[in-house]
Amino acid sequence: MDVHKNPRTTPHSRALIAQRVAAGERPAAVARAVGVCNRTVHKWVARAAEGPLALEDRSCRPRHSPRATTPKSIACAARPIERVCETSGAGRTSSRRPATR
Repeated sequence: MDVHKNPRTTPHSRALIAQRVAAGERPAAVARAVGVCNRTVHKWVARAAEGPLALEDRSCRPRHSPRATTPKSIACAARPIERVCETSGAGRTSSRRPATR
């Protein structure tokens, strides 16, 4: 996984953020001290409740892509231009223009 070169927080500092809030310090004060926003502090506190591995860096890759190109469409695009794909509905098997009457 490609990790940011200079992250503002590390897994260790994230654990410290969660510990400070758990010890009774106000999230706004912790945010000011660490140099992050309140939302970030709340995020790391919530993740710390999941367990220590939740404080590690996560991938930003989407879990699923509902509009991704289907394998059938990829195979169709890889065919030579003369052939018409089944999904096009054109019914012709050649790229030549039809004869005019």
